[in-house]
Amino acid sequence: MGHISEVQRGIACGCNCPACGGRLVARKGDENVPHFGHDDGEVCGGGPETVLHLLAKEVLRTNPLLLLPKRLGLDKGNVVMKPGQQVTTQFLRIEFTDPKKVIPDLYVRAPGYDLFVEVAVTHASDETSIQRLREHGVMAVEIDLSKLPRDSTREQIADAVLQSAPRCWLYHPDIDRALAKSRADEKKWQATQEKRFADYQARHENRVSELARAYVEALRQLAGKKIVVPRDAELHTVGLGPHVGIKVQGMPASLTRPQFGRPSF
Repeated sequence: MGHISEVQRGIACGCNCPACGGRLVARKGDENVPHFGHDDGEVCGGGPETVLHLLAKEVLRTNPLLLLPKRLGLDKGNVVMKPGQQVTTQFLRIEFTDPKKVIPDLYVRAPGYDLFVEVAVTHASDETSIQRLREHGVMAVEIDLSKLPRDSTREQIADAVLQSAPRCWLYHPDIDRALAKSRADEKKWQATQEKRFADYQARHENRVSELARAYVEALRQLAGKKIVVPRDAELHTVGLGPHVGIKVQGMPASLTRPQFGRPSF
């Protein structure tokens, strides 16, 4: 592969499109930004993406140091965010295939585990691909080169792949365990909150019933006896305050047991 700055002008560059194999022309002049074009005028559109994929693979094949992204994990049973770390990798194969249809861009080995590396230029990994990786059980990380300029130099591509480009975990068993722990903690907390609310509601209803019974009993003492009425503050607390002390005309012929805390005349 050759950068536009490294080849001769025109057909003399001797280059072919890495995507379709067609002959390329190196267009280099004072008026236009130097670029490659198809000699026959037919643009396949896949050249830049294919080049970035190939150069990214070359970088990972020849450079052992790779920055892995931060991730969720467990520390003494607690869910924490573990920082990214730089690891020394050993290149195994450009592509890896197996019966589960897992075809990562790169297959490397980090200290103590194998690692799949995906390079995203125009399309990130979809849910189907991620599920296959999870079923396979090999940790996988994706490096996002979608924002990398298509005329980047080899050095810029190497820096993006190894360090600076955005990256994320597609699968890591510790992330799955941390998420499971987080969901379990959330479920436990929710159950605790629901129980606390139920207990509070039961106490509230009991107190309302006690105040209602005390009020009814006080009404039964209207025949010349001292009336014992619950404290106003307590009645207002349970929402009965507005229903107490309402003046009505006439006198009751008899008192009967009230319904819902209100006397019947």
